[in-house]
Amino acid sequence: MKWEKYIVEFLLFTVYLVFGASWATTGAVGTQIMQDFGVGVAESAMMTNAILWAKILGALSIAVVTYKLGIKKSYFLALVLVGTAIFIPFTDDFYVLILIRFLNGLGGAMCLVSMVPVVSHYFDAKTASKLNSINGIPNVIGSAIALMFAIPLMNYIGGWKPLLAAYGWITLAFAAAWLIFFKDFQQASNKSDSDNDKHSEVKTVLRSRVVWGMVTQYIGGLLMLLVPFTYLPTYYSQYANLSADSIAFFAPSVNQFGIIAGAFLSIWLKGKNIPYKKLFASTSVLMVIFVYAMFFGANEYIIVMGAFGSGMMLSSWFSFIFSLPRELIKNPSTNTIMYAMSTFWLSSYILATINTQIVGYLVDLTSSFTSAFYYVLMLLVVCPILAQFVFPASKNHSLVVSNAV
Repeated sequence: MKWEKYIVEFLLFTVYLVFGASWATTGAVGTQIMQDFGVGVAESAMMTNAILWAKILGALSIAVVTYKLGIKKSYFLALVLVGTAIFIPFTDDFYVLILIRFLNGLGGAMCLVSMVPVVSHYFDAKTASKLNSINGIPNVIGSAIALMFAIPLMNYIGGWKPLLAAYGWITLAFAAAWLIFFKDFQQASNKSDSDNDKHSEVKTVLRSRVVWGMVTQYIGGLLMLLVPFTYLPTYYSQYANLSADSIAFFAPSVNQFGIIAGAFLSIWLKGKNIPYKKLFASTSVLMVIFVYAMFFGANEYIIVMGAFGSGMMLSSWFSFIFSLPRELIKNPSTNTIMYAMSTFWLSSYILATINTQIVGYLVDLTSSFTSAFYYVLMLLVVCPILAQFVFPASKNHSLVVSNAV
């Protein structure tokens, strides 16, 4: 039935919105968690590290599970992993909590990777490009909702444990709906499910300049996305000598609002049929300018403007970059797109983990944020230039292996 695809899209969007709210809630009640379990900052940092590893393993796991079981079962498994949050009220051990949150993060990463291929299966290319952009922001919206209402909800529902469990129950309800409304499909006759064809699809992805161009383009942007919440509050208070009531401290949140605005800008730009390379080149230049303003703005208003603009430029890529596997890989199946997005996110998360460690090392080494921020700016300049050479020579040219060797 035609309406089923819209229910599936609703599930994709809402699942990741709830997941974003769940993770933001964990941060919002972090102090309460530390007090309840009697742990310090060093131990609580283990939860952040668990998130990073969950994202990396989740991006890899979804490809492996899809390879074995197909998309319907793999996404259902992802929802079940997120749903394990229902067990949080029953644990009094901090390390069990970390394990549960790791499983939640693993499932969340698997859900993220699944969005583009599922949308590609159900919708035509024009509609899919719009939805790819919209599906880039549900976690941001969920985080904003949680940051505004986490404490009142926690007080109403009886504590942070029942609240996190509620997110799990909601996700399990979505899992049941997924089983009902998502119909597994048969690939076309030239895309059988034999091992040889699966191997061919994986090789196609690993040898595709499209995928590695996407990874290269996104390196600096993803790091920029991670830096504001991690470093900017400390930088503004201890190094930029801004007063405690400065609006600059809202820069991380303003950056998120910029991402929401940019997602809709991306849809509009995609409708103008702008070549993706030209779009990436022009917005990358603007992003460098905005990020510089966010880091080194002469006053708080320039800083906030830079935060909004940098977020908007990043998400202006969404309709373009997440549509490239379908548009540029030759005759891709839905599974091929799944493998492409898995490779993209796996590589992106690994590089982001390395780069955030480098940023932290530079801060510790120099006792200043200047060199660390210039490192971010360097990546924002260099990576888009390299990506122009990594991507296929033209829109109609795709370096893809047609048959397994």
